[in-house]
Amino acid sequence: MKLFLIFLASISLWADNKIVYIISAPRSLSTASLRMFANRDDFKAFIDSSCPIYFKKHYPEEYSSLFIENPYQSIDEIKKDFIEANKDSHIVVKDMSYSAHDFLVNDQEFVQNPNLHFIFLIRNPYDIQLSIYKKEHDVSGPYCDVVGTKKLYNIYQAVKEQNPNKIHLLFVDEFSKNPRPYLEEILEDINLPFTEKSVSWESIDKNTLMKQWHQKSKPFVSELWYDVALQSTHIMPLTTYPQPLSDDDLFKDVESDSDREELIKAYRYNLPYYMKFLEEKK
Repeated sequence: MKLFLIFLASISLWADNKIVYIISAPRSLSTASLRMFANRDDFKAFIDSSCPIYFKKHYPEEYSSLFIENPYQSIDEIKKDFIEANKDSHIVVKDMSYSAHDFLVNDQEFVQNPNLHFIFLIRNPYDIQLSIYKKEHDVSGPYCDVVGTKKLYNIYQAVKEQNPNKIHLLFVDEFSKNPRPYLEEILEDINLPFTEKSVSWESIDKNTLMKQWHQKSKPFVSELWYDVALQSTHIMPLTTYPQPLSDDDLFKDVESDSDREELIKAYRYNLPYYMKFLEEKK
């Protein structure tokens, strides 16, 4: 009985408004998907909230150059802001699987919230890696984890066990070609009305982003990583890449042998978990 009362007390911290949590690996349409909710009048948005904490731990040399002064230092700080914003509004959270993994896998109290609804965006790790590499030409740090598909699947398993609501798995290559029916289904499940603001919007600049979406990274990071999503007026189909037909084709256009070796390693590390998601789709 005591544990049950503690659980009820923790839930009461949260308002009855909805929390939509969009979780994905990088380069998987997450920012554009956030816009489907952030553009509405009844949502407040949070973007990549856990990233400063992850980068401070794993990329300390780049940390201060990437984030504004005094970004989030702990998950408790993040949840405090979530709770405050949720008092008078629905909130949408967009976060990366590599940085949100430990929080979502271990925080049962948060994940069990009946007003919390998860959307998983899923993309082939081969395409993820090519998209990242074209942006940064970098495979440093815990790169296998940053690609994110394994961690995304771990989160999915934890959420499936603990969250009471339907989980939406969106395979982004299909979703991006015709997002409206997917969104209509999600909103129906969440019990929210559809609005045209969820499927079309005006472009947004980096400064507006920082004010509206609780952005913690510096403006140039927004320009680098969110450029297409910020300039967009709707969700657009993703860039497609030729898929490898054999091991010899894996990342064959990457000139650096050491980078190619690391890319292949990360792909083989994450691919089995993408295949597991495909099994869930059947």
